[in-house]
Amino acid sequence: MIVTGSLLFLAASFALFVLVQVRQIGSLDEFTRSVHLTASAIAFSGSLVAIFLFGFLRAEGWFAGVDPRDLPLVLVTIYAASLGLAWRRYR
Repeated sequence: MIVTGSLLFLAASFALFVLVQVRQIGSLDEFTRSVHLTASAIAFSGSLVAIFLFGFLRAEGWFAGVDPRDLPLVLVTIYAASLGLAWRRYR
């Protein structure tokens, strides 16, 4: 019961975070919005590749000792790198 409550709280917190981020990006100017949209597009495809690659390599035993809870850090790193690439592109 406690685990279910914790998961519901986590899901609600994540939904609130997404809502706040969407509102914050919506309040930016058109240029900055396009940079964030480009970064999100790059990060989404890069994250899919990273997740599939991690899953396949873990099934082969390469990442058996790696904790899957570290994957969100990889996803945030991919978004940060893609945001840097988007800023360079529009500079």
